[in-house]
Amino acid sequence: MDTAQDPFSTGHPEERRWLDQHGFPNGAQWTRYQQASDAELDQAARAGDTVAATMRDARRLGVDPKAESRLLAAGAEGDLFALSLLSSWKAGTHAAGIPEAYAISRVAEMRGDLTTALHREMMLGARLSGEQRLLAEAEALHLNLHLNALYRQKHGVDPPPVEMRPYQVDDAR
Repeated sequence: MDTAQDPFSTGHPEERRWLDQHGFPNGAQWTRYQQASDAELDQAARAGDTVAATMRDARRLGVDPKAESRLLAAGAEGDLFALSLLSSWKAGTHAAGIPEAYAISRVAEMRGDLTTALHREMMLGARLSGEQRLLAEAEALHLNLHLNALYRQKHGVDPPPVEMRPYQVDDAR
């Protein structure tokens, strides 16, 4: 797929591999699932398509009380796209959700998506006070431990080591 058509990748093969392993859709999936009906997303999710399941659950946030838990559980399994969508939703719902959105985005960063830091402030829409930031950092640490515990509970072992997102620096400036 052409880099311009992939909303999450710079086009480097290692980054695309990392994105695939961490739940991010490719450009075709993003386009198809953005336009899909709820029934189509349900059908694809039941067939084992984790991207469809993540996008379905993100669409159900605020309506389905279990959607947030399913996104967090997906995050525990390494689906950083699920954490990204949940963080974005929290940031957009109301100002009170901004510290929680910050905390969730920090967890995605701690779990390997360093590019989250590049767009966090823009996504949040408001700056956190120093106290809010400290509380959100503490919440991020707590949430990261919670996701690790979910993984251990399900698999009986610690989560695999964090694999950092390959990030290509353009030195041609």
